[in-house]
Amino acid sequence: MQTGFPLPLIPTYLGAIAVAIWAWLALARGFFWRVDRATAAAAEKEFPGKLVAVMPARDEADVIGTVIPSLLRQTVEMPVILVDDNSVDGTVDIAWRAAQGAGKAEALIVVRGAPLPPGWSGKLWAVHQGIERARQFNAEWLLLADADVLHGSEAVARLGVIASEGNYDLVSFMVMLHCASLAEKLLIPAFVYFFFMLYPPAWIRDPRRSRAGAAGGCVLLRRAALDRAGGVEAVRGALIDDCSLARAVKQQGGAVWLGLTDESRSLRRYESFGAVGSMISRTAFHQLRHSSLLLLTTVAAMAVTFLTPPALLLTGARWPMILGAAAWAVMTVTYVPMVRYYGLSPLWASTLPAAAVFYLGATVHSAVRYWLGRGGQWKGRVQDVATRQISRRPGRNVIIPLQLITSRFRALVALGLTGWALALSLRSLLTSRPSSWTPLVSGILPPWWVVIINVVFYGAVAWMVVAFVLHPFRAAEKALLVASLSTVVLAPAAVLLPAMSGGIQVATTLLYLTAFLAALSVFLSFRKETAGASPDKQS
Repeated sequence: MQTGFPLPLIPTYLGAIAVAIWAWLALARGFFWRVDRATAAAAEKEFPGKLVAVMPARDEADVIGTVIPSLLRQTVEMPVILVDDNSVDGTVDIAWRAAQGAGKAEALIVVRGAPLPPGWSGKLWAVHQGIERARQFNAEWLLLADADVLHGSEAVARLGVIASEGNYDLVSFMVMLHCASLAEKLLIPAFVYFFFMLYPPAWIRDPRRSRAGAAGGCVLLRRAALDRAGGVEAVRGALIDDCSLARAVKQQGGAVWLGLTDESRSLRRYESFGAVGSMISRTAFHQLRHSSLLLLTTVAAMAVTFLTPPALLLTGARWPMILGAAAWAVMTVTYVPMVRYYGLSPLWASTLPAAAVFYLGATVHSAVRYWLGRGGQWKGRVQDVATRQISRRPGRNVIIPLQLITSRFRALVALGLTGWALALSLRSLLTSRPSSWTPLVSGILPPWWVVIINVVFYGAVAWMVVAFVLHPFRAAEKALLVASLSTVVLAPAAVLLPAMSGGIQVATTLLYLTAFLAALSVFLSFRKETAGASPDKQS
């Protein structure tokens, strides 16, 4: 039957949107994808002022013995303040021995970290203590260095030249990350690519733009600019501390620079996909400002941008395939420079959609961990915690006796809702049989049973909404709401699936899969009395 809306054109429309997105990303977003290494001639110029290095360290015994000498042997003379953030693995002893072995024991200063106060992230509290100690040297510049980054002998001098020639207040290097395992080859170049997509270096350098960013492993900061920005206290609770600090500096009129270097490299290894996933999920939802709306928007945007182009190649239709191939080609071409920068074959550039799926799942997982009170976990600390508040408005919590039903049961309901939607979309995808929102057994049940089941389905979703309204800050309900509502947001797509081409069915099914995985993550992780980790659990 002919409908009023040209359903066969939907894949073409999506393909045109994907092409437009990638044309904009390639040409109008600061050419973020270009790989420009820092090439300042460090040996020919003196460092522009006195410098002190501050390095926070927490249980870094496996790398600190290599990193400390690399800082002490820089061509720029400087004391190194090591802030021991309650390490229990002998980090300080190894650092002392490394400094003595380098013949620079007098240049290493160890500060024992004080207990973490409320409202501070662990790293920034350690950095703050190090900077306070550095004030005794009356230095013009501060080098903020991570304890797992090995520096080339001229890396700091090169930062100084860049700062001096461009009159920058904050300059930082995105150091070379470890890239040897299968997980690293698939995901690490993509990590840097996505980072520069969010923080284009050209936009960061442009004083007319508000975009600011930095890479925390190697940051050179003018102390006067830090003071104007309010010091580290101004960003004390930030998990993405480097970008937050750069933003604070730029908002106060400071000039910021960010670039790549292969002269310094991270020693931290990510041997498994789980290790990379943990690194991403630690801060991903924090990056989205803990917004469920931004999370859903991100899921949809990444699906259209990264998943639609390859999915359109499966449609068999001429124009969707042409547009999908064009979008994927632009995506691949812009990714090749980063893949080559990490010494990989250009063929790895075609795997960016797969990497995007992984990052999308890790972002959803980050939101779930936050809602369950385990956000921002790093070396024994939970640093990104949802504040749990139950409304005390009279009658607000007793309209429906939701307390009689366990949270685990609500998790099971959300799992059923998202699983049902996923099953419908998979059936339509694999068999090309209409399913929309009718149950899988619609062929053998009377029509009135179909109506009842659909009423129950939407009633269950409405119940989830009511649960969220009654308990707006309950961690589990919020996660379940996003998981179940995503099926409703995508309901039109589910209805149209039988009329869509294969590529769009694949893309839509992937969105349903994301919602289902969110609900599954909640259900498997939930505890009946989840209260969420409170700030006093930070140690």
